[in-house]
Amino acid sequence: MSTQRSGETSCLGQIDGKQCRTFLGKETNFCTNCGTRNPAKIATDDQVKSADTNQNEQEKATLSTCSSGNIQGTDKSKSDQKMSTEDESAAGEEITDSDEVAGGEDNDKIFKTTSADLKKLEDEVSTDKSIGSIEKDVFQILKEKGPEASIEYITESIDSWKKTTVKIAVAGKSAVGKSAFINAIRGVTKTDKDYAIEGFGDTTMEVQEWPHPKNKQIIYCDLPGYGTVTINREKFLKKVKLLDFDMFLIFVYPVPTEDDDWLVKQLNKAGRQFCFVRAKLDRDIKSAGKKMGLKEEKVIEEIRKKIKHETENMPSSNRVEVFCISNKNMSIGEIQDLIIHMKGKIPTLKFEAIIFSLSAFVDEVINIKYKILKDRIFYVSFQIAIHMHIVDRSAILVPAFSEINLYFDSFFLNKVSYSTIPNLKHPFSYQYIHETLLLYLKDKIGGGFRQFVPFYNIYESHRVCSEFFKRLLDELKEDYYTVQHYLRNEAISKITM
Repeated sequence: MSTQRSGETSCLGQIDGKQCRTFLGKETNFCTNCGTRNPAKIATDDQVKSADTNQNEQEKATLSTCSSGNIQGTDKSKSDQKMSTEDESAAGEEITDSDEVAGGEDNDKIFKTTSADLKKLEDEVSTDKSIGSIEKDVFQILKEKGPEASIEYITESIDSWKKTTVKIAVAGKSAVGKSAFINAIRGVTKTDKDYAIEGFGDTTMEVQEWPHPKNKQIIYCDLPGYGTVTINREKFLKKVKLLDFDMFLIFVYPVPTEDDDWLVKQLNKAGRQFCFVRAKLDRDIKSAGKKMGLKEEKVIEEIRKKIKHETENMPSSNRVEVFCISNKNMSIGEIQDLIIHMKGKIPTLKFEAIIFSLSAFVDEVINIKYKILKDRIFYVSFQIAIHMHIVDRSAILVPAFSEINLYFDSFFLNKVSYSTIPNLKHPFSYQYIHETLLLYLKDKIGGGFRQFVPFYNIYESHRVCSEFFKRLLDELKEDYYTVQHYLRNEAISKITM
């Protein structure tokens, strides 16, 4: 068990319902274990900002860039400034347990914000933590605490998304396609035990949680339908704790109703992220194709016109983003746009967890995965190089195998049956990974004057290792498209036979 040093504080974040308690230095931005922002660092940053209030806007932007330790450029600094401003606004007023949030024109005071709610908001994972933000810390830890500590830090940081909890609320009135979407987004079919029953009206009477089969930390929550005789608005808010969820997908069909507009107002008061999802697009396309010969783009355009017209007298809902999708076939409609929208609305670690759980129903999923994996290469290579020349040379196979296996899994190439597909650069099997890829890597980064010039060898091994992973990542992405092209041709040939 680690010992708390002078100046360190215990992390107040939570993992699996328990306090994290990782020790944080006063200059640490985020907890590497749970991703929670460090209150001590926030307080320090606030003092710096207060001392420089007379500086012009350019000087403030420069100061924010430096104080955040950001090495990624101006865009990230602006994001940090925006988040800091939002945090200050949220903390500007103290709300006691007896306080209520104003209800607007309809004097609706159902949703209440308590001090416990504010504590929950404070413990949320930061929206701006990225892999790139740990580079400065890696070298600092290597210098101050040694190679073993830097390896441990890298491992915890780049794999944080694997243990972060994500809760996506799937809301909407009854029979709008919520359950079908939850099944489709998780890749679950009727024969699977965690299949959500579809199409029976008021099926969901309580919040039902549906973990993703690939990552149990990602939970899609089917909320009760609201505005019915069984569950009115007030009863809905008693059953559904709005602050428990990272984002709300509000399903509407065929257009938003007054009850949907009511939920939008509640979410605005609670400070939750949300958007409208118009499902059953496949039905609309099929119907419009038969009657008027309309194609997908035109059908979506007509749906948007109807929604805009219906929400003209709903100021809150009129400005909400709308995404038209098929709740059964993820390749139809604007699911790609919905994913990109979610990327900007939920914490980075949580979005990474979601993206790695998704099937390849659109190319954008593959492109986002590719970028995240590419960003990891510097750190994985650094980790392997330190093992090779300072810590334990035999231990390099563990992180190398883990990363290679993640590549195959991310591009959906980890099926032995695909090995028979022609023109693949890397046919999958665990034997191939161990006896070809890992042996090749170990041979390339082996040797050197370990005892005499270890840091030169670290540099050289890091370079070779980075080149290996970059090339493998590019070739596996090509293999993904080769497999998809082959499977499409196979499907077409079966239809035409």
